[in-house]
Parts: sequence; C-alpha cells; structure tokens
Amino acid sequence: MALLIGSAFAQEAAPNFTLTDIDGANFSLSDQRGKVVLLDFFAILCASCITEMQSLNVIHREFGKNVTIISITETPDIDTVDKLQQFRQANNMTWTVARDTEDLGDTYNVQILPTLFIIDKEGYIQYSHTDIANASVLEQEISPLVPEFGTLTPAMLLVFLTVPIAVAIVYSRKPKMTSKRQART
Repeated sequence: MALLIGSAFAQEAAPNFTLTDIDGANFSLSDQRGKVVLLDFFAILCASCITEMQSLNVIHREFGKNVTIISITETPDIDTVDKLQQFRQANNMTWTVARDTEDLGDTYNVQILPTLFIIDKEGYIQYSHTDIANASVLEQEISPLVPEFGTLTPAMLLVFLTVPIAVAIVYSRKPKMTSKRQART
C-alpha cells in the first residue's frame, strides 16, 4: 500500500509495522493505539534530518508521554546500530529509534528525507511533512489531537498561568497611601 505525501489526509489508516529498536526491543505501530504518534523517517548523514531533531526535541519536551515519537532510519546499511546509538545520544533523542528493515519507506512512499507523519490516536494519518518540519507547526497540528492540551500548547498555557502571578506581584509592591494623601483626594 503506497501513501501519497501531502499536508493532510482524508482519514487514511497508517500501515502497521513491527521493527526492532536500536536497543533490541520489538515494537509495533499498533502498540501505540490510543496515543498520537509522530513517525519520523530520517538518515544520520542527512543535514536536514539533523536540523529537524531540534523540532522533535521541542515536541518531546512539550507533549511528553502524550505523543510517541518513532524515528526510523531509511539507510539501515549505513546507519548501523552503533552509529544510531551515538547519533541518538548526540541529538538527545529519548524516544524510539529503529532501522528500516521492512521497507517502510516504500510502504509510506517516502521520497525525501526527512519525512514525518502525524498519526492520531485511532491510527489515522492526519498530517505529513517532507523536509524540515518546524516545531511551532507541529505543535499546532498535534495540540488538537491531544485532548489534554486542547488547542493550547504547553508554552501558551505557561504564559496564561504566569501573567496573573506577575500582575499580582506588581500590585503587591505598590506603595500604600498614607491617611493624609487619602484625605486630599
């Protein structure tokens, strides 16, 4: 089954797969049902892929366990387990990393690296990106899929929570009026 790369999909189910991650654990996409999945196809020698890791780190920090990130290298002959483990450490990748040993690039019709798919909790592809995906765009697309966050990103929520506190601090530091000043006004 080949998928068309576009920005949004009309409820197309993400093809299931089973791989072994670089730590030796087997996993399947279907294991993630009930979670939003960010499926990333990359290569360690791809400059755009390295740049995109910054966006993936932002998403991982922002959404934590509410979004599962799976990064799959499309060059398993070059990207050995040892090289991928070094790459993971150098790029602070604390999510699942695997080698494409099942030709998933063909299954997902990956033409350009990096290619990224956002899969909803029911297993349907909602968005895809080719080349570098910007963290703010990913946040806007993922937030509505994660009810815990609604349409607000965690960064926006932080602003809404801290502004009233800052205002309260400012008001608490205003000088108190003396009785003589109050009498004149």
